[in-house]
Amino acid sequence: RGGFSASLSMQIHNPSKQGEIAAITFDLDDTLYECMPVIMRATKKQFDYVAEHYPNIKTDLQSFREEMRRQRELNPKDAADLGKLRRMTIAAVAKEAGYEPDEVADAVMEVFCRERNNVDLFDDVPGTLDALRASGLVLGGITNGNADFKETALKDHLEFCVSAGALGKPKPAKEPFIAALELCKAEAKSTIHVGDDLVSDVTGAHNVGMRTVWYNPKELPVPEEH
Repeated sequence: RGGFSASLSMQIHNPSKQGEIAAITFDLDDTLYECMPVIMRATKKQFDYVAEHYPNIKTDLQSFREEMRRQRELNPKDAADLGKLRRMTIAAVAKEAGYEPDEVADAVMEVFCRERNNVDLFDDVPGTLDALRASGLVLGGITNGNADFKETALKDHLEFCVSAGALGKPKPAKEPFIAALELCKAEAKSTIHVGDDLVSDVTGAHNVGMRTVWYNPKELPVPEEH
């Protein structure tokens, strides 16, 4: 996957009549790094750890996902917080297997999160972000995922990251974008949001008046509704 730097450069160096750019926010998963390999590695670490330390838990991936769906239905207010949802699911299967749920959930989530935060940034991301910060722009993240950016390779490149799930309002809801604008101390018209999802990122950012860059490395066609 390439073109991250090129897709931004046209927007940064050719500002429209709307005015100069003061800040840029970025989606994380599949915009700054590929997400699925990270999730697969973290999930494998989770299940390997459970098998070694809590052998009475016989949950496989399919049944774990089913329990996670059940927890989402039981706890709708936490449905958007993927980290909390995973922890509740681990606690539930641990309790069913006769273990102390909080103790198991804490230990297993530590293993999962360590690997979840072990992301491999796309090659041109660090240099691009550093160059943008050096130019005086405020850079932040907005994610629906459960990576803790302060524990990832992004910690030295972004100034903040809004966890939409923790807010209970995942993108494309307005709340995470508004929260990011407040942290940027910038107006929406002076802020660009960059993301790979046309609905969550592009539509969501447009709805609060932000400018957008669709990161589209696969060069997918733009749907008619956009």
